[in-house]
Amino acid sequence: MPTTPRLALRYPALSDAPNGPVAVQNLGLDVESWLNRGFPCTSTTRPPAPDPGTIIYETDTGAVRIWTGVAWEQINGASGGAQTVVADAQYSASSGQSIPRDLDTVVAFGAAQIVTDYIVRYPRGVGHEFELTIGGLWSVSATLRYPGFSQGPTGSVRSRLMTTASANEPVVEDEIHDDPRPTTLFWSTVRRFPEGARLYITTRNTTVENRELDRGVNGSTVRLNLALVGR
Repeated sequence: MPTTPRLALRYPALSDAPNGPVAVQNLGLDVESWLNRGFPCTSTTRPPAPDPGTIIYETDTGAVRIWTGVAWEQINGASGGAQTVVADAQYSASSGQSIPRDLDTVVAFGAAQIVTDYIVRYPRGVGHEFELTIGGLWSVSATLRYPGFSQGPTGSVRSRLMTTASANEPVVEDEIHDDPRPTTLFWSTVRRFPEGARLYITTRNTTVENRELDRGVNGSTVRLNLALVGR
């Protein structure tokens, strides 16, 4: 007897002998166990084309999520079943990026270690920008490392968090002056961003030569972390 592809509900084939009571009984037995539970899956095997309101239970994470039509939103949590929204992502450099002297350059984060439905990565010039598909309180941090340079200690390097809504005003920045040694820029901030906000990281090198970001091992020293920590 054939079954439906997702929930394995039995139904008669055209070649089956007609038997209405048995067919209805099979359907009732198959449906009954689904009426009081979410669809079991894992965090990597969620239903690919869900209808809004679909509820799943991730057997590998213990998360219960509902499809809002945009993203899988977690609806269970540690505080007595109260709703929590947890989303985090990590991106890093997939290759070395040359930073021209005295020019604001958008940083490229070509590799993704952790992804979430709440963040969408897009190209922006030579780098990337990140759209937040849900508004809330976001923690954002970035690490950029420059190798040392051979000439005298003149100029500076800096890193900025920017948004497309205020492209001329950085949200946060870090700048280090006059140091020819390897230099690590780091900043971290928690800010409220609206749904649809687009974030990107720029860096500027005003030292005496073009410099390439030092991505370290697997991009560990050119890295961006984002986490939704509150609504």
